[in-house]
Amino acid sequence: MLSGLHANNRLEPTDHLWEGVRPGGLAAEIVPCDDYPGLLRDAACAVQVLEKNRRVQVRHGPLPEPFSGLVIEKEFMLRGELSVLDVNLRVSNSSEDTRTFAFRAQQCLPPRQTTITVPMAGQIRLLRHEEGLAKWGMDVNDLDAGWVACSNSESDDALLFQFDRDDVQKAYLYRNQDLQTVEWYYRDVSIPPGGVWETRYAIAVLPSGKPVVAANNDVAVGLSPLTATGDTQRALAVSVLGTASTARVRAVAQADPPVGVVEQEAALRLGKPVVVELPWGGTQVMSMSVSVRTGDSEAAVTISPLSLDASPLMDLPPPPEQLAEFPAATGFFPYGEYFRG
Repeated sequence: MLSGLHANNRLEPTDHLWEGVRPGGLAAEIVPCDDYPGLLRDAACAVQVLEKNRRVQVRHGPLPEPFSGLVIEKEFMLRGELSVLDVNLRVSNSSEDTRTFAFRAQQCLPPRQTTITVPMAGQIRLLRHEEGLAKWGMDVNDLDAGWVACSNSESDDALLFQFDRDDVQKAYLYRNQDLQTVEWYYRDVSIPPGGVWETRYAIAVLPSGKPVVAANNDVAVGLSPLTATGDTQRALAVSVLGTASTARVRAVAQADPPVGVVEQEAALRLGKPVVVELPWGGTQVMSMSVSVRTGDSEAAVTISPLSLDASPLMDLPPPPEQLAEFPAATGFFPYGEYFRG
């Protein structure tokens, strides 16, 4: 249903052709959660334009058994002049019985070489593109906050998905040669007769490809290069997501030799990140803490060897030597060699 979100804040058909598997696009709900593609993907729906180029409502239902009486309504709404799409999800029960169900949200993306960051288990989990790993899937059962980000340094942009952490049981990340997905599974929902359940999530296009390390309703904070230690020159990128016009950026590092605190009052701008250089190049940084304040809210993170998990998904052995003797076989196994797939 949702095909393109552009920097001009309009819902338009995408102008980039994606050849390959197209299982869902953005903002798809799968009901029930473990029955792909579920009841909604191929079902008829009613679409109503509530505000031209701004708000659209999609309505499914009442659904068939075993969910008879359930009506699912989604409202897509652009957030002011920002490149942020809010999705309001509302499920009502028009039957005479309590209905219990589980579903998941699925975001399907082209297979770009993105860097994925997700807050989990007291850490930032960093997933980089790994050559030779043709497909993988990962459950995230210990989310610390309600967001997942996919950053791309080549195109210098990112997609940030934000959802209500209290409503979500787990997240799931998947990639193969044709697509990658970001998904989250909602907790089981029971709706009494005449009852309503609601939640909301957001899809934001960020004007910076620096991997996201912190986010709230006002800002997203990227850091590059995203390393726990080292003496490289680093920079922050602060992208606006809400109505805040200024942000107070503070960065502190434990380093040898010691370095000074970086503090900056930044004016937030639409479509352009605030870049804060961290003048610690040539100094061995052992950990750093970053805080971005907007009014009463704060997006904060600590980057250290304990709080950043950049381990590979698999400890892959080198490619089999015998394949090197047969260059024509390169790419013959679409899902990797026997023990690498």
